[in-house]
Amino acid sequence: MDSNELIMKYDMLIKKIASKFYGVPLDDLYQVGYMGLMKAHLNYIPNDKTTFTTYAYKYIFGEMYYLVLKDHNFNISKEYWNLRKIINRTKDEMIQRLNRHVSEEEIIKVLGISYDDYLMATMSDNNLSLDYDNEDTGELYNYLKDEEISKDDLLMLKEGLDKLDQQSKEMIIKRYFYDY
Repeated sequence: MDSNELIMKYDMLIKKIASKFYGVPLDDLYQVGYMGLMKAHLNYIPNDKTTFTTYAYKYIFGEMYYLVLKDHNFNISKEYWNLRKIINRTKDEMIQRLNRHVSEEEIIKVLGISYDDYLMATMSDNNLSLDYDNEDTGELYNYLKDEEISKDDLLMLKEGLDKLDQQSKEMIIKRYFYDY
């Protein structure tokens, strides 16, 4: 399938994801969404577990999210701010009741929401505060040592990443350092 066919086939998916963001020109969102679609197409390995649409969603959303973070114009609707609060409360209640960590899938099922809505609400959470203690900066340093980055910048980056929960930290490292 050539790039024009791919774009035409998944145009509505890109528009649907772009509609979740506010305060950013739609043309910019579409443009980076198409880039995410192309990256997904290049990296996708067909299998029985993940459809291309599910796989591409994460790439498209990631490109759009990165754009709005880069532009510092990220505004999220009140609906998602409220949903974030409900998700956090539900998660806390489930952890207390079950006495174990709960998965995203469990929370989504209990709340009866879509993965899209869950992702949008949780990505908007600026107060991530689960525990992740990894004293080893070796892997991150080895990746960045060839880049032009000062030790102060590396330390600030490590401190910022250490404030995130394990899942968020891994997601950022895999997405932006290993291009997953």
